[in-house]
Amino acid sequence: MARHLPPVYSPVGLGAIVSSVFSRRESSHTQLIGLLGDHFDAEHALLTGSGTQALQLAISAALSEGAPVALPAYSCFDLVSAAVGARAPISFYDIDPQTLTPDLDSLERCVSEGARTIVAGNLYGYPLPWSELRKIAAHHDAILIEDAAQGLGSIGQGTPAGKAGHYTVLSFGRGKGWTGGGGGALLVGGGLDVPSLPPGTAVSRLRPAATSLAAWLLGRPSLYGIPASIPQLALGETVYHPPRAPGSISTFSAALARRTRAASVDAIPLRREQARRWAQEILDRDPNGDRILPCLPIGDFDSASSLRFAVRLQGADLTSDTWDRLRRHGVESGYPVPLPRLPEAWGLFKGDPTAFPGAEALSASLVTLPTHSWVRDVDRTTVLDLLTGSAS
Repeated sequence: MARHLPPVYSPVGLGAIVSSVFSRRESSHTQLIGLLGDHFDAEHALLTGSGTQALQLAISAALSEGAPVALPAYSCFDLVSAAVGARAPISFYDIDPQTLTPDLDSLERCVSEGARTIVAGNLYGYPLPWSELRKIAAHHDAILIEDAAQGLGSIGQGTPAGKAGHYTVLSFGRGKGWTGGGGGALLVGGGLDVPSLPPGTAVSRLRPAATSLAAWLLGRPSLYGIPASIPQLALGETVYHPPRAPGSISTFSAALARRTRAASVDAIPLRREQARRWAQEILDRDPNGDRILPCLPIGDFDSASSLRFAVRLQGADLTSDTWDRLRRHGVESGYPVPLPRLPEAWGLFKGDPTAFPGAEALSASLVTLPTHSWVRDVDRTTVLDLLTGSAS
């Protein structure tokens, strides 16, 4: 099997997987809740079946009657799924395509027009301007929900991800940096409504255990080409998933998330260094940004957790063969359409779905470059040769 890099990799060891299979439910949940409280200073931690379910619960708890929830116009489709599950009217704000942060003027318009719940999420580990976001929320008496699924390890204006919102959403799914093979968590600050989960809704441990074992075995470059070649797995594709009734995390995922916490933190410095190298080599190759424009984090690279490195392609018309070669080196396209264009959002959003130029630009041009430990010099060279048109 030819070498094939995954676009993102969450460190997990076989020993942690095996140990988690035999963990007891009560101790696994209690220990993970304690870890979350210690790391994120959370008053309450609710362990859920997925990060999307955690976000759905947060929106439901924070929503003011009749007021919309403000969502970024460019992000994972699961944000719309969570709003649909919460039956929340939606207002969208635009994204700055250079830094992947909220367009603050656009967000200000959202809350000025009535939104009283704001969802702000890190894209690919890029930090957010939490000081400005908290000011906007405070000025309008709005609740700020931090979607930290992709952001753990980033630091926005001095605030570590996971500590910025009134509610904070975590995901332990595949490719999120900190993995449990599935599941999520909702962290709730003091004085806020704490949602509850119906009893007896825990997810089976079998599926996340099988997913984690497959990721451990097949996530390495020598074998990743096998799952990547199976269309039914839809690896790398962005698909809308209808909302599900929130349930509890599986015992396996709770145990594995606790065991992989240290490894997820240890992986961040290397990812930051990989992102720096991408940025420098792109600058050396294309100093004027004629073909490749890097998306650069606010602050510096030490503020980002660099889950992936995002770039925008300028006027590139890549053939299917070129895309196949790029994907073998871990390159992946971004979200294919802005969230306001999703049919599932139309019944909840009353505005113009085309009125978000930043999100439109990102959907049309953004690709991500891998930053994990499998990336080698030859991968960077090959990718940049292909993107600048100098590959043979």
